[in-house]
Amino acid sequence: AILGAWADLRSTPAGRAHGAEIERWLAELVAIQDVPTGSVKSRSKGEAESNHNNHALLRATVEAQWATLVGRPELAERAARVARATIDEMRSDGSLPRETVRGVRALWYQRHALASLVYLGELLRPAGHDLWRRRSDGEDLHHAIEFLLQAIEAPERLSPYVGVSDARRQDLAFLKPRGN
Repeated sequence: AILGAWADLRSTPAGRAHGAEIERWLAELVAIQDVPTGSVKSRSKGEAESNHNNHALLRATVEAQWATLVGRPELAERAARVARATIDEMRSDGSLPRETVRGVRALWYQRHALASLVYLGELLRPAGHDLWRRRSDGEDLHHAIEFLLQAIEAPERLSPYVGVSDARRQDLAFLKPRGN
């Protein structure tokens, strides 16, 4: 959120007066977030799962915002690679494997990842990255959104990934308006 606020404030008189100092500070914050996280090892890659799931997408949104603000195309490229890797992993039914294995919060995390992917799609479009383009099998990000909407209505679609019991007990609190 702070990068979005800075995008609005940097052209104000105070922003122009303190811009270099603020952007040095923000650059440090962006650099800090670019570190591997977590301690749970994935079987296939030997690194923490959070370096590939919705956490990686959140870090990619920071990189994409910063790339847009300060003209760093290599960061936009890296953010696009993270997003594209997530889309490429999407199952044929539209589910995201790293998110839909999460028990009663499978749809919560599918929605969370999709929010980041949609945001990234719009942030990266001006830099020439089309996250909405179809994969070689014809599927695209719209299909993942469709899965989410259908699974909200019919949670049993999650059964192969979380079991029947957890599929029936999905946490759908993200559908309720919140004060924040």
